Amino acid sequence: MERLPSSPEVTRILRAPNPAVMATVGRDGSPVTVASWYLWDGGPVLLDLDAGRAACVICAQTHGSH
Repeated sequence: MERLPSSPEVTRILRAPNPAVMATVGRDGSPVTVASWYLWDGGPVLLDLDAGRAACVICAQTHGSH
């Protein structure tokens, strides 16, 4: 995957340990959000979404894919 250019300030922020929020839309159209963490090394963003985490269970239940 292609690396995107970024400023030193953006790089500093993204490389710091920051929480992330993943959002999706439930069956009834309401938003469903779950807290997570991410890792960025200048390429793709890696989200901490292991299948056993509550965040993934909530998303699976919301979308009926459990």
